[in-house]
Amino acid sequence: MTENTADTRTDEETPIELLQRVTDGLTSRREVLGTTAKVGAGGALLSAGAGTAAAGGSGGEMSGDSAMVTFDDQESTGTSVTVAKAMLPKGGYIAIHDSSLLDGEVTGSVVGVSEYLESGKHEEIDVTLFDVVGADFEDGMSLKDDQTLIAMPHMETNDNETYDFVKTEGKEDGAYTKDGSAVVDKGMVTIVEEMKDEEMMDDDVSDIDILNYALTLEHLEATYYNQFLEEYSEKEVERSEAARVFADPGSRFSTYQKIQQVRDHEEAHVETLTQTIEDLGGTPVEPAEYEFPYETIEAFVSLSATIEAVGVSAYAGAAPLIENDDLIPPALSIHSVEARHTSYFNVLNTTSPFPNAFDEARTMEEVLEIASQFIVSDE
Repeated sequence: MTENTADTRTDEETPIELLQRVTDGLTSRREVLGTTAKVGAGGALLSAGAGTAAAGGSGGEMSGDSAMVTFDDQESTGTSVTVAKAMLPKGGYIAIHDSSLLDGEVTGSVVGVSEYLESGKHEEIDVTLFDVVGADFEDGMSLKDDQTLIAMPHMETNDNETYDFVKTEGKEDGAYTKDGSAVVDKGMVTIVEEMKDEEMMDDDVSDIDILNYALTLEHLEATYYNQFLEEYSEKEVERSEAARVFADPGSRFSTYQKIQQVRDHEEAHVETLTQTIEDLGGTPVEPAEYEFPYETIEAFVSLSATIEAVGVSAYAGAAPLIENDDLIPPALSIHSVEARHTSYFNVLNTTSPFPNAFDEARTMEEVLEIASQFIVSDE
């Protein structure tokens, strides 16, 4: 890596004039970006008339009174890059320029800028791309192709801690320089496909993780029904509007017992999953403390249909991730029972017991986000 000391522009020269002077003498992108000897690590662009770009000194240690920047080759999803280290004697920013800088696009080449950085040494500086004050980028814009970018320390010249170089067309917050040349470093940015958090989560789980995930849901459901059955009596349930959807007295006056049966199923699931996890050498998760947002039997019935449907989608999403084939039939058998629970509560809600031809599958992250709203404490 290379270290460059910094000076400032002359009083007669604006920041944009300096950078234009710097870039006017460059012969071609290939010459500048393709040859390490011409823009080495931490190299500085020469002033106009030199016809090339050259590396600065050698080393890589950050001096207390000189600006420098190190921008390593890296992979990126196209929305941000990381500057390895920098030294800003008077504070400022790290701007990221694309190669159009070498064609004279001084402000138009700025594709990213760091937050304001205090004076001193900085490491692992995250720079968001396509979010620059004064620049006009489309929402959601990102790098699409592998390319060389240029990191350049910029000063803070108007004391507002906002990067105004682009907005003021180069009049403020110009680059740190060395011997009349901008202090820069180049890095090759290779674009990689972004992986969503839930995909990373789902792709990096063991069978025990999946079983504990299922056990987390079963603990929640078992507790949910136990709390309801402790709070409401059989007579209260039978007299509720929810139970009165049944014209048949036998169905109406067995509603409480049906909910008990659902509770028993969930407790059986807890017991089976716990034993399976232990048999596989894992540690079963413990139940948490829960809070469920219903105040009437009708609200409970509505929430029950939702919770059971989430359980169905959870097993549909997680079952394909199981590696041990012996675990798949038990998982699918629980899935089908949860679907029957959903149908029963849909009937109590006077909605279709089978609304869709295909059940939705949810990722583990999506399900846990829904379940977390009912968890007060997991300790």
